[in-house]
Amino acid sequence: GLVSVEPDAVNALARESAKKLVSANERAIVRHRAPEPEVFVVRMDPQDIQKELIWQPKLIEFNDAPLSEIVSEFNRHNPVRLQVEDEELKQLRMTSIFWTDNVSGFVRLLEAKYGISAVRGQNGAIELQKTDQS
Repeated sequence: GLVSVEPDAVNALARESAKKLVSANERAIVRHRAPEPEVFVVRMDPQDIQKELIWQPKLIEFNDAPLSEIVSEFNRHNPVRLQVEDEELKQLRMTSIFWTDNVSGFVRLLEAKYGISAVRGQNGAIELQKTDQS
């Protein structure tokens, strides 16, 4: 589909001439400067769109994926860094669906279901470790 973008204008004639249609892979930029606002439409590469939208939470689904892959995906979407140093733990396989912004829920699941402990470091990162079984 198309989206019509127009700056807030006083008269219908000015508003109609300033109206722009925006389609997929495009971005509208509205400049609100005197005397009249302007709308510019620029084309965007799909990769650039993904970079711009990375902050939005989304559902991610894993089917028999290693913990290292899941941690990497969480780290792409969050300022809180998850770390896994243990090679065996990196290979732990999981099948689940997560919201990318729910790091604390993911960590609680690891602690409750998989016996993994989460240790917060001084830099704010969360180190995922095997629970000591001694």
